[in-house]
Amino acid sequence: MTAPTREQGMTRLRRAKQCSSKQRFADELSAKAWGATRQQATGTPLWVYRCNQCRGYHLTRSDNGPGASVMADLVDPHMPSAAENGCPDYLK
Repeated sequence: MTAPTREQGMTRLRRAKQCSSKQRFADELSAKAWGATRQQATGTPLWVYRCNQCRGYHLTRSDNGPGASVMADLVDPHMPSAAENGCPDYLK
């Protein structure tokens, strides 16, 4: 009998089950858009990562660097905020 094939200390079956319990996004932009919505609603910073198991994208609360932040590429830091733009309060 041979030992089960392992990846990063876990069996492939366990890694597949772990991945299947997460929300999968087909592309990075979709993951960032949903993550930005969740981050604004909860206040919890989120990051996007590429899954080697399903080849999709998932969200995590672990800091994966500035480029992986859900807010990266979605918010232009040079663009004025709603308050600075003179938007009515109900649009802020």
